[in-house]
Amino acid sequence: MNRLISGWSSVTIVNNTFTSNGITGIYLRLPTTATVANNIITKNGNFGIRADRSPSLLVMQNTITSNFLGVQVSGNSRARVLNNVFDGNGVGAVSLQSALDVVNNTFVRHSGWVMHFTSSTGIVSNNIVADCSFALITWDTSSSVMVDYNDFWNNTINASPGPNGMQQDPLFVDLAQGNLHLRRGSPCIDRATSVGTPRTDFEGDPRPQWFGVDIGADESPYNGRIPPTGSITINGGAAYTSSTATNLTLSATDDSSIVASMRFSNDRTNWTSWQNYSTSKTWTLPPGDGLKTVYVQFKDDADNVSTSSDTITLDIISPTGSITVASGAAYTTSPAVILSLAATDGGSGVSQMRLSNDGASWTTWEACASSRTWTLPVPASESRLRLDAGKRG
Repeated sequence: MNRLISGWSSVTIVNNTFTSNGITGIYLRLPTTATVANNIITKNGNFGIRADRSPSLLVMQNTITSNFLGVQVSGNSRARVLNNVFDGNGVGAVSLQSALDVVNNTFVRHSGWVMHFTSSTGIVSNNIVADCSFALITWDTSSSVMVDYNDFWNNTINASPGPNGMQQDPLFVDLAQGNLHLRRGSPCIDRATSVGTPRTDFEGDPRPQWFGVDIGADESPYNGRIPPTGSITINGGAAYTSSTATNLTLSATDDSSIVASMRFSNDRTNWTSWQNYSTSKTWTLPPGDGLKTVYVQFKDDADNVSTSSDTITLDIISPTGSITVASGAAYTTSPAVILSLAATDGGSGVSQMRLSNDGASWTTWEACASSRTWTLPVPASESRLRLDAGKRG
């Protein structure tokens, strides 16, 4: 049977449950204005809501589920469909043959089309359409419907969500259980347009909560503009390196627990392409001794980006040094001599030295000093002593 309301000049239907009617849950015919709000409309055999020739119709904050068709508006009606949750309606969710505004609704799990417009003008914005067969259908070439700021995700046949829209997982709290609130870190948070947006969400919570309106029927209490927090460490935190080849250790967290990607730069101007987040990466420093900075940007699923950096000094040029035996004497009568040593380095400094009488067999590395006792090989008509100065670290 139908719940038929006909001929009234003004009709308001709020806070009711319409379920398991054989044909239609609510049938409106000829009212001048009609408001259908805060109702549960479910499991009706044909239409959840049907409206014919109503000049002004507002369908707002209803839960419309498991009907053969969610909402159908025909005749000369103008319809505003705002802040509703449509879940699992069969052949379609919304069929409109009039001027329309379809704003801030959430559509999930429809086996047929989601929106069907015929000879319509209006806007379709701030809607989530997820896990449905068809995201959007416009069958009349004369239609001029503005479509933007929507999220169309994981539909069998997707349509364009608009130039400012997206195709990303909306991150519902629990779709399987019908909890269509937005989870912390959802890309839909703070990403909608305020044009035509209702002042509250489907539960009466104020819009917006933070920096902008959310896409979908729910206005989340979470801040959607918090970027990931991250860090980068070059070569385990070493102060110097003698090679341009380095190893980066990376760490990043996000309020959504999802750090999606990262990219790198040596100058914060020229970046690599975005790549999947990882905790390690090999990286090449630019040539030339001196202090080097490596930058990393981390991005979450909501496209929030943060930048971190670390520094290391590249020191490839070897130290220069000198050695003087026995104050520069040409001869000595004893193999025990005093060495005068000097070494300089323009990078990391000189920290160690080692010595050899033949350039093949060396002492172990030791702290650099300006003088040292040394024993020349015996017997020998002439001894040559070599100094090898090493960098710090």
